Amino acid sequence: MDEEQFHRLSADAADRDGDDEIQLDADAPKAIFEPSTGGSATEAIVSLVAQEEDCAPLELDPLYDAVDPEALDNICTATPDTSLRLSFDYAGYTVLVDGSGIVQLIQTDH
Repeated sequence: MDEEQFHRLSADAADRDGDDEIQLDADAPKAIFEPSTGGSATEAIVSLVAQEEDCAPLELDPLYDAVDPEALDNICTATPDTSLRLSFDYAGYTVLVDGSGIVQLIQTDH
């Protein structure tokens, strides 16, 4: 996915209307993964949090303390559509996962 497509998907996801509690923010830190080709949401999450925290991924608390990584990747791969939205707390952030392949972080404490 190129940068232009990423920004377009990100803007589309942020603009989506609905009753969902999860709202993507066009300005929040985000990363992409390719669910339709087996891209890993968990790798995108850990990499993005490590980038935001300016640390190595292995310095973070294990992701499995917040969510089952295998189950998350399986859900994202099996449901690669834009209606899928998940959220959970990890490492001081609310992690938002959109079925279109966008991971976004909303800082919750620091």
